[in-house]
Parts: sequence; C-alpha cells; structure tokens
Amino acid sequence: MLPSLKEQKTITERIKVAFSAIESVQDQYRDGLSDLSQLDQSILAKAFRGQLVPQDPTDEPASHLLARIRTERQTAAATKTAKKTKPNHPQ
Repeated sequence: MLPSLKEQKTITERIKVAFSAIESVQDQYRDGLSDLSQLDQSILAKAFRGQLVPQDPTDEPASHLLARIRTERQTAAATKTAKKTKPNHPQ
C-alpha cells in the first residue's frame, strides 16, 4: 500500500532538501581541501622566512651556519681521505 499523494510529496520535498544539504557539505569539503593545500604552502613559506616563531637576535644567521657546516664537512672529508691514503706500518 502506497502513502497518500500528500505524504509522497512531503517525502519527496524532504529528500530534495536532504540532497541539497549533502551537496552543500560536499562543496564545503572541496573548498576546505583547496584551502588546506594553500595553508600548507603558506606555513612552509613562513617557516622558510623564519616567521612562525619569534626569532632570537643572538642566533647566528643561517648563511653563517651553512658556511660552518660546509667547512666542517670538508674538514671531515679531508681527514677521512688522509687516513685512507696513509700507509700502514707494522709495529
């Protein structure tokens, strides 16, 4: 037995409203994903510019730190190479 025509129309309207709400949520979800991607890029950019946390004025500049690291690596590589080329003398 089918519901009355009035009930069928009411059910149909409720279904239309529900589908509309679902579409709205899907749109918000898609927009949120897009915003999230932009937010990730923005956070990374701020991190590279040093804008995420207050900076300590007594910290050395990154360029000095990188130069120091390069020098330490070159020294370590030279020391390692020197040890390899050194002849072994039995004692």
